Amino acid sequence: MVHKKLRFPNTHNIDDLLKILKSVDLESASALEKTAVLSDYAIAFSYPDAAKEELTIEKAKELVRIADEALKLILDKLNEPY
Repeated sequence: MVHKKLRFPNTHNIDDLLKILKSVDLESASALEKTAVLSDYAIAFSYPDAAKEELTIEKAKELVRIADEALKLILDKLNEPY
C-alpha cells in the first residue's frame, strides 16, 4: 500500500487494509484474502488477554505458511515496474 501511495489507518485488522487495497489492486487483494485470519493473532499476541483460542503448533505452522505466502506475493509486487 505504501508502494502504491495509498493512505491507510493504523490497524491490526487486515480485512480493513484489504478493502483499501481492493480499490487499486483487486488481484493482489484477492490473493491476500487468506491473510485476514492473521488479524486475530496479531491482536492476541499484542494483548494476551484477547486470545480467543489456544494456539497449537499445527495452527502456528499454518499461520506461518499463510504469512510466508503473503510475503512472497508482496515482494514480487514490489519488484514489478510501478
